[in-house]
Amino acid sequence: MTENLIQQGKAYVDDTQKEQMQKERMDGIESKCRNNSSEDNMKLWKEMIAGSERGIHCCVRGKLDMQDQNKTLRDPVYYHYNSNPHHRIGSMYKVYPAYNFACPFVDAIEGITHAFWSSEYHDRNSRGYGIAKSPTL
Repeated sequence: MTENLIQQGKAYVDDTQKEQMQKERMDGIESKCRNNSSEDNMKLWKEMIAGSERGIHCCVRGKLDMQDQNKTLRDPVYYHYNSNPHHRIGSMYKVYPAYNFACPFVDAIEGITHAFWSSEYHDRNSRGYGIAKSPTL
């Protein structure tokens, strides 16, 4: 799925530092990595999976609208690197989906039609609906 998103130009791999990424999202500024070729993004995605020196500093972001009034929809992180061993599977995987990206898929698999979230998630509802309705996911 992730490779399809990257190849379709709907996601990209970003090595921007977290603080800079947050500032750019708040200011509606596109990442320097946003318009990298799908080939370059695929190489970086493979580096993330392998846990290479460069790959551990990357994340996969959805390519949405950096000018959206809802700032949670400004190229959100879909996957991130985590070097900490998982409590059940150890070090088998090092790249994990972000919570807000994974939830719509889990809900769909489990047949959840209505999720009750506290009000702090209100701005993230649009992202979940968009992911759930996307015909390519």
